[in-house]
Amino acid sequence: MKILDRLLRIWRYRVVAPHIPRRCVLLDIGGHDGSFLYFLQERIQSGFCLDPLCPNRTEGRIHFLRGSACARIPLPDASVDVITMLAVLEHVDDKDSLAAEAFRVLRKGGRLIATVPHPAVDGILKVLVGLRLADGISAEEHHRFDIRRIPPIFRRHGFALERHARFQLGLNNIFFFQKP
Repeated sequence: MKILDRLLRIWRYRVVAPHIPRRCVLLDIGGHDGSFLYFLQERIQSGFCLDPLCPNRTEGRIHFLRGSACARIPLPDASVDVITMLAVLEHVDDKDSLAAEAFRVLRKGGRLIATVPHPAVDGILKVLVGLRLADGISAEEHHRFDIRRIPPIFRRHGFALERHARFQLGLNNIFFFQKP
């Protein structure tokens, strides 16, 4: 991972972190290496990183679960306080299954926080990768994903949209959903 990729990732973490309640149980979907959970480890009670590329293991309060969120998430119903999906939705084919499973494992009143890049990022990433300034991890999977599709997907599965905002110079979006 190039330095620019790391800086953008840390920027994303710093935007999301203040919205994570202390002593919560957090599920980070698509967290790959668990870096967001490590970033928050003093703040959370426990964390689960669900990713198809990570091996099953536990390190302190952080549990790694190998798998897809589009299949059944290996956690009990209503077992987590917060779910994060940071730069994940644009990579997922079956967003409806993902939303349904997230709703199932989230506690009543729990919050789902998702960040999704603006479609213009695809072109910018292509240039940055060409200049070898960024790795553009899995950028080929973005397909200029239309962020306007996100609220209806999660509403269909019972979530209420609390807020949508832009950050990173308007090139990234953050969505806050709640399970009523």
